[in-house]
Amino acid sequence: MDVLSNDADDLGVDEAFARESDFESIIAPRNWRPPGEYYQVMPAETRRTISTVVASDERLRKELRETYLPHLEQAGTIRCWEKANPQFIETLQRTMLY
Repeated sequence: MDVLSNDADDLGVDEAFARESDFESIIAPRNWRPPGEYYQVMPAETRRTISTVVASDERLRKELRETYLPHLEQAGTIRCWEKANPQFIETLQRTMLY
């Protein structure tokens, strides 16, 4: 991802999530199953979804620590990025899970 790109800089967490989520495809009838079929595949799909979110979170964390945060520190935008605000992290995690 390009550090100098302004695409994500102008968006908040909610706006970025909305951009990546397609509400119409979520509610499309073709994506719904009968309850019996749903409950048979739900555990495997849930594990797969959680694994995807965890992997994405790890990639994001690595990209932030190795690319963005050092760039922001060098540019003088932030002074210390070793300490994080737990409430901000919780907000990001909840947004990703929803």
